[in-house]
Amino acid sequence: MNRQNTRGFTLVELMVTTSIAAVMLAIAAPSLRDFVQRSQLSSAANDLSLALMYARSEAIKRGWPVTVCKSANPSASSPACSSAANWQTGWVVFVNHSGMTDAATSSVDAGTPADEVIRVGSGLSASVSGGTGFGNYITFLPAGAVKGSGNSGSAASGAFTVTVASLAKQVCINTTGRSEVTSGSCP
Repeated sequence: MNRQNTRGFTLVELMVTTSIAAVMLAIAAPSLRDFVQRSQLSSAANDLSLALMYARSEAIKRGWPVTVCKSANPSASSPACSSAANWQTGWVVFVNHSGMTDAATSSVDAGTPADEVIRVGSGLSASVSGGTGFGNYITFLPAGAVKGSGNSGSAASGAFTVTVASLAKQVCINTTGRSEVTSGSCP
């Protein structure tokens, strides 16, 4: 009897391999979804925190207030602040030349000297809400201290809450303007 050398898989071998692969995929899928959500959350919280750190450092360096405000059109040629926008849509970071004398520090003005947009952020994959003091904007003063839309011009602390699905992180800002990302509540 002469046996021919055959190549390939039998139907039974293919079905067993496919079944094992399906079981392994069913076990791994929830872990992968959780990993993706945690990555989106960390990325969004860090993006917002970096924008705040940048604004503070620019205020100190330039000697002028620098404001971060939420914007409905951050990618426009002349982005504007909007109290009706969401933080996750985007934000504008601008040197607020009128902020030293004008109480209305929440918009990009064309006064003399004109406010200067220095950075924009857009399109977070997470929900962001401003906590007490920072609902619409946050302004960093030349000394690094911070004031926001909810605290009538005085220095304040506050937080942004960043959420993805049931996961949440806090971007905490203290009265000296320093920010940090934490999984718990702000100190």
